Amino acid sequence: MKIIIIGAGKLGTKLATSMLSNNMHVAIMDSNPVVLGKLKDHMDVLTINANGARKEILEKLNISSYDLAIAVTSNDETNILISSMAKKLGCKKNIRHRPCGKPRPCNRQRDTQVSDGKLYILLRQLRNGKGLSCQLQY
Repeated sequence: MKIIIIGAGKLGTKLATSMLSNNMHVAIMDSNPVVLGKLKDHMDVLTINANGARKEILEKLNISSYDLAIAVTSNDETNILISSMAKKLGCKKNIRHRPCGKPRPCNRQRDTQVSDGKLYILLRQLRNGKGLSCQLQY
């Protein structure tokens, strides 16, 4: 499975670590080169120093070649934008984090929105080798 995580904070890093331990191909994107440098030093992951909320960046990245895009920035609106653009550009599945905890309208055909608790359940399932499918079926 080919996955891109947009947002290299604590949550993005934990997701990347779990997915790598389950033999998934992971890329992580963030606009902070210092954070990405630290990740690159500690894990075998493709790092992309760019703003994932820019359409031309997602097009250049060929987002349609990814099976899953996970937007886990600290900004709810940014996650909505990234998820929406990724889907329109052909990414097969999307998960967007809603850091503020408030539900937002969600088009279930387009993306899945999850809170912190749901993302940690996803991490636990990945660690136990159960994969992603059960978390994408809401």
